[in-house]
Amino acid sequence: MRAIYETTPEQTIHFDSVIVSSTGDVCYFAKTTDARQTSELVFAFFAHDATGVQFGLEFADVNGQCDGLGSRDLTAFAEGVNK
Repeated sequence: MRAIYETTPEQTIHFDSVIVSSTGDVCYFAKTTDARQTSELVFAFFAHDATGVQFGLEFADVNGQCDGLGSRDLTAFAEGVNK
């Protein structure tokens, strides 16, 4: 995610949710704040066999991708790494 959105004192990213499915897909739900202090919801998806993250998505694009049986919530880990 850092390659997509670089955090600075003026720009922040807060992960509302980072979920990994049982198949290894990763869904990111975040809120960004830009230098103008404008907030935006961000949705991204990383398929387990992909070479890169799909970003600039809508909620409908990631809804249901990572919420099956065996999914793991890694939100606390993602927040800790970002600090």
